[in-house]
Amino acid sequence: MYERSILILDSPGCALGDFSLGLLSLGMHPHHSFDLDELILLAAEHRARVGALAVDGAQLCAELERIRKELLEPNGLSLACAVPVGAPLSRDERQRLSLAGVRWAAFDPITPRELRFVLALALASTDSREARASARVPVELPVQVSTGERTFRATLHDLSVGGAYVAARSPLKQGTRLGLDFELDGVRIQVAAEVRWRTALDGGFAGWLDPGMGVCFDAFTPEAEAALIRFTATAERRFLLTAARED
Repeated sequence: MYERSILILDSPGCALGDFSLGLLSLGMHPHHSFDLDELILLAAEHRARVGALAVDGAQLCAELERIRKELLEPNGLSLACAVPVGAPLSRDERQRLSLAGVRWAAFDPITPRELRFVLALALASTDSREARASARVPVELPVQVSTGERTFRATLHDLSVGGAYVAARSPLKQGTRLGLDFELDGVRIQVAAEVRWRTALDGGFAGWLDPGMGVCFDAFTPEAEAALIRFTATAERRFLLTAARED
């Protein structure tokens, strides 16, 4: 779970409503509103926990100064915490936001896991409690899971230096020790891990989570850790506002 919560300023078409449910099931705490005035009040109420903002990109451009002065700054936040979401913006709009201090963007097409990753980067930019090294990179990698009794195939859906989410039809009990064997950018990674939690067998909240288990890794080999750091850096570059595709 993430320490701080997310503000979501939605468009009138409710483009971010489903993302709110997805983020909730993925361990974030969203506060959703269609109205900036209402979101300002919500932010004041939860000031001690608020850490980032997901906002329709067009609305961020239209109300940039008000969002900065009335929503973010009173809560000790900067525009580095604001993530424009939705339809890609023009080159001029991206440049304006970048010059104002916006760093990350999550333009369509985007999945809830990818949005969580970008928001985690925004959280980490101003809050040391949200360790950037543990940002969960959205992946879909085959993995071999071994226990003392059996070996089976599963899928990694999230990956960080500290652990992963392993999608499996029959997730193992909390506290189970296991071994994971998978490949990342041509590097074979074998690591011991422990199950910290698991979903119900019928999936997670609103069906966003496949049945599975969250695992915590033991120490990586230096080669494996270097491969994971490179992989995470590549994922980050995809969502840099300045790296958005040209018109």
